[in-house]
Amino acid sequence: MVETKTIITMKKPNKGGRPKLDSTVKKSELISVRVTELEFATIQAKAEVASKSVSDFIREMALKGEVKAGISANQMDEIRKINGIGNNVNQLAKLAHRYGYSDEIHREFNTLINQILTAK
Repeated sequence: MVETKTIITMKKPNKGGRPKLDSTVKKSELISVRVTELEFATIQAKAEVASKSVSDFIREMALKGEVKAGISANQMDEIRKINGIGNNVNQLAKLAHRYGYSDEIHREFNTLINQILTAK
């Protein structure tokens, strides 16, 4: 009689989470800079105006010499509204091409154009 042994190998359980970043992408180096309270407040205020964290603001300023402001929540809201109006105009144009240009569509176009012009 021949004896056979079965070896069972277990896989390591998946730890989950996000995969590790490549070393060229990962921010691993730390630069410490001491500033006065007034300098820190100034940097913090400028970072807030640019819609950036203090770290991102300082990094971008050091690497590029300037910081381009991010889009604020208020600006993003306005962009969404304008995009919505643009979608409505496109839908009306599609209907006008499909069914002909009617007085009702003309009124809708004028209403939307006025909304665009008066958007604040």
